[in-house]
Parts: sequence; structure tokens; C-alpha cells
Amino acid sequence: MNLDKKRKSVDLIITLALLAVIVLFLLFAVKNKYNFDKSFFQVIDCYSTRNYTIEQLDAIYAQDDFLENLKAFNQELHLNQEFQYVEVETQALELIGHWDKPASLANGYGHKDLTNQTIEHEGKEIEITPVNSLQVARQSQQPLFGRELFQDQAFVQNKANVSLILGNSFQKYYNVGDQIEFIYLYKTWTGTVAGFLDSGEKIRMDDFFHFDLDTFIIMPYFEQLTPDGSSLDDQKFQISYYIQKNFGYLKLKDKKEYRKGKKYIEQTASKYHLDYTLLKGY
Repeated sequence: MNLDKKRKSVDLIITLALLAVIVLFLLFAVKNKYNFDKSFFQVIDCYSTRNYTIEQLDAIYAQDDFLENLKAFNQELHLNQEFQYVEVETQALELIGHWDKPASLANGYGHKDLTNQTIEHEGKEIEITPVNSLQVARQSQQPLFGRELFQDQAFVQNKANVSLILGNSFQKYYNVGDQIEFIYLYKTWTGTVAGFLDSGEKIRMDDFFHFDLDTFIIMPYFEQLTPDGSSLDDQKFQISYYIQKNFGYLKLKDKKEYRKGKKYIEQTASKYHLDYTLLKGY
């Protein structure tokens, strides 16, 4: 009888030990899955109703020096020698005209089909279709693509004209030199196709943040905007434009520098009476 009890005790100990090994293995696997060496951290503004009332936000955007502060903040981000600021955003472009290409090239903002929507724009009824797009600064081409996509002149504004690099899947439907009319930040632009990406090209910043670029249009960020005296909404457009330009990424050597990078972003923004921080993410 005592021998049976001992055997049962030994079996129980072995079973518990095996369970412990399995649990430790699973914990180790989860840790390795998420404990990657992230180096890109997103710079974000804090202008939301979580932090401010609607009235406070309206007052902030109406400040006479708000636009100039956004510009100065952007310029200092690019001049910093310790941290590299990667200026890139994923605002979709709304192509004007009837869409007769595959639905797989259109961006449905992650849900239903939004091709050939009818809207009123600038006093006319038009059809638009949203398409995936990345906007990139001149200095951000190397860290993102490993090469220069655009010539330097593409980053200098020429009225409402802009160069475009298209993902490889668009190559069946467009040629170099073709013009594409689209809406970006509620303004009409004319894009000229300057080239195409290689098939299967991707941007990968870490284990979670990556884009398959075959269905993307790449658009350069202008280094400075030309004031449009004919538009009453030009100030509003420029504010939106620079808010997007400042919604980029800080490239750190490794994730251990996060606190230092966060402090840098918040202190730099504070110099220009702005409210920005660094998103830790995962």
C-alpha cells in the first residue's frame, strides 16, 4: 500500500514537472515572439479630445504662430544628429474618374468596396476611388527603401503638380509620363508617373509594421509649401500638411533608447509650444 502511494506521488511529481516545463516553454515562445529589437517609434501629436476639449483644440489651431511652430518643429527633427527622423505617412489618395482597374488595387480603408464613389468636389460631381499611398520626405528614402526614389526636384513644389512612383501592380495600367488626377487633403493634384517599384517590394520596420508596396503609390513630401493666395483655405491646408509631415517615426539604435527618444520629442515640441510624444507601441 505504501509502495502504491509512493508510486502515485512520484507520478504526480513527474506530471507537475512536465507541466512546468511546458508552461515555461510557452512563456519563452511568447517572449521571443514579441520581444523583438524594434527601432522605429512613431511620433504622434496629442491633439485629441482625450487630452483637450473641442474648444481648446479650436483655440490651438487658431493661434497665429501654430503653423510656423509646426514647420520649425519639423525642421529641427530633421537636423538632429542623435536620432534620425523618418518622415513617412500612409494617407490614401482619392483618384478622380471612373475606376476600371482591379478592385485589388483600390484601398477600401480596410472594409467595404469604396470604388467609384460619387461626391461633390469644387462645385462638380465626380467619381473617386481611394488608393493606398505613402508620402515620404527626401531624407527618408534611404532608411525606408535603401535608395533614392525621386530626383531632388520632386521635393520642390510646382503648383499642384507632383511626381509619383507606382507599385509594380500598377504597371499593367499606367506608363511613365501618364498623368493621374487625385485629391489629397481635400485639394486637387495632378500626379505624373515617374517610375515603378520592383515586384514584391516591401517596407518593414519591425515584426508588426510592414507594407507590401505592389498596390501603393509613393508621393514625395514637399520640403516647403508655396503659399496659395487664391485659396481661402490655404492656411488650413498647410496646417494639415505639416501635421502629417510631423506624424513620422524616430529611428533609434534599439528599443532601450525609447525613454531618451521620448524625452527628446517632448522637449523639442515644448520649445515650439506644441504637444507631441513618442508612441511606445508593442
